[in-house]
Amino acid sequence: MIMKTHTQKEIKDFLELLNLKYYNLSKKYETYYWDSYMGDPSVDDMLRDSLIKRDSFTASKKHLDKVREMILSANKTNKARLGYWEHFFETNQIPQDVLTIRKEISDLENKIAADKNNRKEGYIHPHTKKFIKAPMNQMYMIRATNSDEKIRKAVHMTIESYADDFVKELVELVALRNTFAKELGYEDFYAYKLHVEERMTKEELFSLFDDIYDQTKFAFKDVRKMEKNMPGLTKPWNYGYMLSGDFTHEEDQYYPLDEILERWGMSFTRCGIDYAGGELKLDLLERNGKYNNGFCHWPKIIRYVEGKRIPGEARFTCNATYGQVGSGDIAGNTLFHEGGHAAHLLNSCMEDVCLNHEYPPTSTAWAETQSMFLDTMFSSIEWRTKYAKNKDGKPYPLDLFKRKLEKLHMLSPLGMMGISSVMYFEKELYEMKKITEKKVRDLAKDIHKRFSAQEGTSLRSLNTPHIYSFQSACSYQGYGLAELALSQWRKYFYDTYGQIVDNPQVGKEMKQVWKIANSKTFPEMITIATGKKLSAQAYLESALATKEKSISIANKRIETLSKNRSRKNVINLKANISMWHGKKKVCDNKKSFEDMTQKYAKWLETQKIK
Repeated sequence: MIMKTHTQKEIKDFLELLNLKYYNLSKKYETYYWDSYMGDPSVDDMLRDSLIKRDSFTASKKHLDKVREMILSANKTNKARLGYWEHFFETNQIPQDVLTIRKEISDLENKIAADKNNRKEGYIHPHTKKFIKAPMNQMYMIRATNSDEKIRKAVHMTIESYADDFVKELVELVALRNTFAKELGYEDFYAYKLHVEERMTKEELFSLFDDIYDQTKFAFKDVRKMEKNMPGLTKPWNYGYMLSGDFTHEEDQYYPLDEILERWGMSFTRCGIDYAGGELKLDLLERNGKYNNGFCHWPKIIRYVEGKRIPGEARFTCNATYGQVGSGDIAGNTLFHEGGHAAHLLNSCMEDVCLNHEYPPTSTAWAETQSMFLDTMFSSIEWRTKYAKNKDGKPYPLDLFKRKLEKLHMLSPLGMMGISSVMYFEKELYEMKKITEKKVRDLAKDIHKRFSAQEGTSLRSLNTPHIYSFQSACSYQGYGLAELALSQWRKYFYDTYGQIVDNPQVGKEMKQVWKIANSKTFPEMITIATGKKLSAQAYLESALATKEKSISIANKRIETLSKNRSRKNVINLKANISMWHGKKKVCDNKKSFEDMTQKYAKWLETQKIK
């Protein structure tokens, strides 16, 4: 058989066609996705149709064959670019008959999402017996911070009841997803997602996390011993409050929501992190019908037109309730976490759009490494003592950090348990033989016993929003791997420069790896970023550090930051930023970032809960 040869112009034209086609399909889908998840059900049919069209493109055998044909005639540069597309189409190959299953999955997921959005959320007040309207995220915060145990218990029981709402649908979803994965040659859906996203096997992943569990589970006994001095500690509605509820109240004054935008902007500016000329749209407040978890999406991914780089657009959200304890911390964490996601892909300098998006073969673990690295900077003691200030200008006190560490240090080894519980729940869920609703509930209860120090049974795994979405289901290991990676990256920066906060070298090095987007695997990226292969060593060193060592490290980092103060006082994130509340545009930074923060703060006062 004689293979057809192609000129370099034909190859370049084909690459431009692929890029334009996928860019437009992605833009349409992401725009509908945002509108739907922000609480507009009128776009759901269009969302479903745009997903089908996008998936049909990514699964195209015709495009894969054409790419492989052209590789044979390509020069070095074009061969590399075609190689990225070959990997992209290989990863996403789905036969036409299997796409029908994918549509069934999508339809069921959309139904679950719509039912969740329409669910009347709230709890019965234990004293007045009246129904109190409150979305899930607000109830989580009430359970963690309210001083009345009866209210905490009422809220907890309501949250637990919601966990049971979609068990029937989940059973159907698991069966469909497993059928989908098996049609593609995988043992189950978990194995499929893990291979596609991280190029790992279950054996490789869980041998790593089995070891972490074995080295840290001793701390469960330490927590249970505390109950002798703190009666009722392990009751699930008391656990968070009795351990850190007072601290949440005490810390709240240092995270005023109306000032958090400016602190994020200044911190990123001084760290040398920006958005490379892109657009940002932010929607930070809780709202009826809005998806109850923070996320970041890219309606406009980075692309090149005739060799010119076209900046992209990212949108991110959270569910802060202005006036509620902890709302400033929630918004701040989102600005750093989701803002880290946005910076990652908006700084790409790769020509091909298949490298500049969040979907396979992009690594979830590498994506989460960026966001979690930056939200860890936000929660670090040196950032707090520098940026976290109350309305009187008083900074977060070191004494508060030490008191908190004294009380909560025994929890440090258990830091991976929450992530691991979802990982193991999903792994065992998709391995389940003859799945039934009872088996699913029993598994959730068993996972709670294995990964929590709290007494009794709980279905909390079933309240994890990720498990109901194709994109995020069986991807929670990305957070676990990212914890290991960010610990290793932080160690590298501290060993190299002595500081992370306000260090422009950190932003410079991060942007260097962001430029190559997702052109390398997760293990390769870690080696490029840190000079070493991924391991759990840095994570375990931090998790198992003594109180004395933790305080010593904190003092050293605070001192180093105080000696190396940044002189940058003008915020410049190199982005067109606008603040939204649903379909209402609140303000933007056309005049200046500071002007935007002032207008947003004024608007926030109209949204404050009584």
